[in-house]
Amino acid sequence: MTLTSLTGSPIYYPKLAELATGSVIFEKAKLLKSEAGRKFKNQTNWIFEVEKPVVTEKGEFNRIGVSAGMLTAALKDEPMGGDYRLVYLGKNTIEKGEWKGSKAHTFEIQRYETSSPKAETNTVAAAQTRVEDTRSSDSLDSMMN
Repeated sequence: MTLTSLTGSPIYYPKLAELATGSVIFEKAKLLKSEAGRKFKNQTNWIFEVEKPVVTEKGEFNRIGVSAGMLTAALKDEPMGGDYRLVYLGKNTIEKGEWKGSKAHTFEIQRYETSSPKAETNTVAAAQTRVEDTRSSDSLDSMMN
């Protein structure tokens, strides 16, 4: 039996200004949801669930929240439930738009690819067909010689 919280879990928001460039925020976490941010208009908070809890002086957290325009651009069309890796890349100057000239936190977000059983089945079936075709042409060659 598995229990699921109906009231939600506390979310840990890492202090990005304290992270070193290249810091791995999480190695593997499931994208749970996005929600409107409270600090800036059009801000989106991305909530991830980690397998190993983050332990701080405030307690243990199974969820990590991160908000950045770069993440919103990268994740806006991604399905919920996928597994991701997130690395902090430091701050860069925004070159255009409303925030031009200001600094923004940057990240590398990577998606873990999984192959579906259906795709694997189709690959095996295609390989079997190629083998059968090769055998058929081999028999025709031997008949003609």
